[in-house]
Amino acid sequence: MSVLMTTFFIHITSVFGRPRNGLLFGFLPYFEKHWKISLGYMGYNLGLYIPNFLIWFGPWGMVVADTYRFSPLYDGLTFFAFLSILPLMTLFVVSVETNFYEKYAGYFEAIARKGNLQEIDDARHDLLYTLWFELRQVVEFQFLFTLLFLAFGSAILSAVSIPGNEINMFDVLLFGVFFTGVMQLLYILLTYFDLQGAVLHTGLSFTFLNLAAGLLGTHFWGVESYGFTFFLAALLTLVIAWLELSRFTSHMSYYVYCAQPVFYRPPSGPLTKLAQKISGGRIVDLLRLGPGEGRKYS
Repeated sequence: MSVLMTTFFIHITSVFGRPRNGLLFGFLPYFEKHWKISLGYMGYNLGLYIPNFLIWFGPWGMVVADTYRFSPLYDGLTFFAFLSILPLMTLFVVSVETNFYEKYAGYFEAIARKGNLQEIDDARHDLLYTLWFELRQVVEFQFLFTLLFLAFGSAILSAVSIPGNEINMFDVLLFGVFFTGVMQLLYILLTYFDLQGAVLHTGLSFTFLNLAAGLLGTHFWGVESYGFTFFLAALLTLVIAWLELSRFTSHMSYYVYCAQPVFYRPPSGPLTKLAQKISGGRIVDLLRLGPGEGRKYS
């Protein structure tokens, strides 16, 4: 990851030039604008690893060089389970997100260029139809791959002498990962519509449910609960994310027209002040500038 980020940064600076001193910290005010999204995604990532943390300190945990904790069996099976949703992620990027964004941009363009009510409503219907149609397509596509992993994975694990109970855990993990993958797509769509409260609610729910289910499972059932607690937390969080998106799509016009702030309030918290101090006051709020005005600050 370090090599990728370094080469990516070098490429950006070779095209656009190096930024002025201090402007590298221009991202700090965005944590104040979008703190709910930041915490929501932190909750999502923390929820992914909470089951691992709990198992590392359980009977399956091991310590390497008196420093590193891990669980060879659980971590390995989890890794292969997450490989099963690569088709889901790939199809979403190359197909679903592309088709959805065209309708998404068309809807808000109709509003921005002051289209009539019929044009805006038609664009909204196209957007919602594409949204649910593409989601259904990608979920069905991924479900087929999950079943393939379920069939061939069990056979392969049996061939390498993995015990039957652990194979059953892998099967449960596959469906937990399937629910997690679909939930991640809903996360992205919620972010598209700037539903920051929904993103925060879903992320914190994922963290809390994994922690609560993991603690209860390890306390009452021990190793028998491994995998199932993650499956249960992922399923419940998927339902929450689905309800959040469904609530928005059912009242989309209200959220777009009536739920937005009347006046724009630029960030003015401690992170903004810190960024301004580091940059010598050269960091500007690009959202308040007109088209093309921000070029002189590049």
